[in-house]
Amino acid sequence: MMSGHRVEAKVVGIEGHKPKTSICTQNDISNFNNDLSVSFSLPGLTTYQNIPVTHMHLSTNQITDGSSIALLRLQRTVIISPSVQPICLWEESQNYTAQLDLQIGMMIGTDLTNIGATNNLRILQSPVRVIGETQCRSSYDEILDNRMCFTYIKETQNCHYIGSMMMFPRLADNGDQVWYLRGIISQRIWGCSNGKYSPSLDLAGMYKWISSHFKASVESSCGRRVVSFAPLVTLGQQVERGDFPWHIALYLYSMNKLSISYHCGGTLMSNSIVITAAHCVTAHNAPMAPNRFAIALGKFDLYSKEPGAIIIKVSQVIVHENYGYTSLQNDIALLLLETKVNYNEYIQPVCMWEEANTNKQSVFNVVGKVPGWGKNEREELSQYLYAASVPIVDDLICFQSHEAFYSKYLTNKTICAGYPRGNGTNVCNGDSGGGLVIPITQSDQKVSWYLRGIVSVAIAKANEKSCDPNYYAIYTDVPQYIKWISNNVKKLSEAC
Repeated sequence: MMSGHRVEAKVVGIEGHKPKTSICTQNDISNFNNDLSVSFSLPGLTTYQNIPVTHMHLSTNQITDGSSIALLRLQRTVIISPSVQPICLWEESQNYTAQLDLQIGMMIGTDLTNIGATNNLRILQSPVRVIGETQCRSSYDEILDNRMCFTYIKETQNCHYIGSMMMFPRLADNGDQVWYLRGIISQRIWGCSNGKYSPSLDLAGMYKWISSHFKASVESSCGRRVVSFAPLVTLGQQVERGDFPWHIALYLYSMNKLSISYHCGGTLMSNSIVITAAHCVTAHNAPMAPNRFAIALGKFDLYSKEPGAIIIKVSQVIVHENYGYTSLQNDIALLLLETKVNYNEYIQPVCMWEEANTNKQSVFNVVGKVPGWGKNEREELSQYLYAASVPIVDDLICFQSHEAFYSKYLTNKTICAGYPRGNGTNVCNGDSGGGLVIPITQSDQKVSWYLRGIVSVAIAKANEKSCDPNYYAIYTDVPQYIKWISNNVKKLSEAC
């Protein structure tokens, strides 16, 4: 991705985050309803990306300090191309207090004089110069500290509309010119063709506010393998260490704490939180004490010590308040680690499915992977991590395969996955709590793995407690619980 490549659009993508975030002014969107969308294109092109907005973050300082800024969360990832690129943000630490007197920048935005012609909007590109604070205040008595003034270098008959962006070039270490966003027009300006000074919001002073609404850059690498291997061996075969760095082993201490044994799987969501099945951490319909559990991260060999692998205790267990002990409804739980983990090539977080795309039908027939140490064909726990490759199945097909069983467990908050009779590939005892992950190719052409399901329940063999791999398995559908997850993650973070 070429950061700082100029984007000729009024709403600008932010480099350093997934290309699904845009920045504009509150005035830009104050008159819009929930049908707001963002278009990415260049003048003269007939093809463009038009992406709906799912969330808006509005600054709350407009009255007190003149700030007027909004961050838009897009419904899907922008396709990066030579004509659509994110811009770099000017960090507060990068000479924020220093004046940009006489520095030449570029103002990019919509032509104010043509704003009514919705079928013929023009993008203006005009060189500008930042002027000193003294000169600025001579024209604007009430100029605020978080604003700066600029003037057009060349006389123009046009003016930029609200939301136009002021960028400045810098030289990168390799000598390339990189563009940084510094200012944004947040109020109407007039007479820009006759040499008057114009105010612009200084975004460097809002860098912390902008960054606070997004995960740190280290988290943006979620769902990616750091260790590079040949393609995975599927159909329940052994994989390589590092293929699923978010998969964890949940160990359970005996009541007298004299012994410990492997109990379930789980998935690392962040450097302090694991998501698993509720039935893995409850007994008699109540959560077990946190000190009953230990979590191994970076494991491949279940019975040997490995470099890069660690074991951490659990400090808090949160089980869904409507979890059904017998029905297994809402079979989901969060575990807070006693200490935060440091990521390495064998320990990485998974990507969480987005709330905007919770439709089950959209993943029918999609093949996902389920790692685990579950029982093999010899009814023994696997020593090494294995992964089953399973397709997500239409609810009706699943239901018709065994109505008596699936009528109890298949709901609008669960999904069904696996192969029909005869294949023999499925999750089994010991895989409970593990994650069904789906690979999604990102804009940089790399694959990130997203958590879609949590192993919940499967049909047992006749007169036995072990699973029957010839039937589909039921998974908790994680996207249906995104709000629950977010609310509880916030509570856990506040408790830290």
